[in-house]
Amino acid sequence: MWSQYSRRLVFIKLILNEGKTCQMIFHNHQKKLNTNHFEQRNLERVVNTKFLGIFLDQHQNFVCHINAVVRKLNFLLMMLRFLRKFLNDKSMVDVYYSFIYPHLIYGLEFWGHAPDYALEQVLICQKKALRISCLLTSKFQHFTPNCQP
Repeated sequence: MWSQYSRRLVFIKLILNEGKTCQMIFHNHQKKLNTNHFEQRNLERVVNTKFLGIFLDQHQNFVCHINAVVRKLNFLLMMLRFLRKFLNDKSMVDVYYSFIYPHLIYGLEFWGHAPDYALEQVLICQKKALRISCLLTSKFQHFTPNCQP
């Protein structure tokens, strides 16, 4: 099987970097697959990896990616709280759209179908960021049911 891939790579003038290349088999979490198409090359088999800024996992539920996004958002929430003392409302909204919003929309088409329990964490971080940016004192002030996932 490997010789078939090797011939294709040579034909299209690509070289496989074995140091950076890893193997992941996508499958349902209820069904285990033991097929190894790259047995001759000793490629590292991984359960998740980062590809173009999105963490992919073997079950395609994107929980790993959402956890990484939530970690980034929590760090940025600390930054927003600090900046709140020095910036006006307009500037805080600009900071929100500059730092928080890109993390929320990047790859949303892929990880947006993740389980509800994982997406709930992102929604909570987004609401916290909006409360800090807009200087809302109450948790329920100006939030409507349209914020629901």
